[in-house]
Amino acid sequence: MGLILARLLISLFASIKPILKTQTTAQHLIPERFIGSKGKVLCVLADELMEVNVYDIVGQYYVQIYALPWEQASDRTFEVGEQVYILGLVAPRRYAVVKADS
Repeated sequence: MGLILARLLISLFASIKPILKTQTTAQHLIPERFIGSKGKVLCVLADELMEVNVYDIVGQYYVQIYALPWEQASDRTFEVGEQVYILGLVAPRRYAVVKADS
């Protein structure tokens, strides 16, 4: 019985390991790595702040970042699900974005 329980626990922790590895790696990614990437708006928060899901090509992880519309963009309204293009880092953990199709 103990052997079966041990194998069950090992298989459970083996399935969780990739999730833990992804979270740990995502926390240590270089912020500038996202510049030039495309992302998708997950939600629009107050004061034009958005949460964006970005696929990091180098690390191959999906990471949520916070973004603001680029100051010189003509269209500064965003909706959930829109594709955006990350232009630059404007503040710690804040990126400037424009619509990918504009």
